[in-house]
Amino acid sequence: MLKVGLVILAIILIVALIKYFMTKSEFYSRVLKRALIWGALGLTTLLIQPEKWLEIKYSDHPDYVSAVKNLREHPDDPEALEKLKEEQRKLN
Repeated sequence: MLKVGLVILAIILIVALIKYFMTKSEFYSRVLKRALIWGALGLTTLLIQPEKWLEIKYSDHPDYVSAVKNLREHPDDPEALEKLKEEQRKLN
C-alpha cells in the first residue's frame, strides 16, 4: 500500500515539476514542497525494517516482541506459537 502511494506521489511530483518549470507558479512550488516532504516521510517509513516497527509499536510489551521474533525464526515450533498466543492474550 505504501509503495503504491509513493508511486502516485512520484507521478504527482513529476507533473508538478514540469508545470512549475513551464509556469513558475507559486501553486506548483507549494505542491512540490509538500510532495517532497511526504515522499521523504514515506521513503523513510518504507526503509525501516519490520522488526524495528514491531519494537516501536509494542515498546511497552517486550515479551510480545520477543515471541513474534522467535516465531519468525522458528515457524514450525509449536511452543513458539503457543508462547505468541499467550502474549497476544495478555495484550487484550
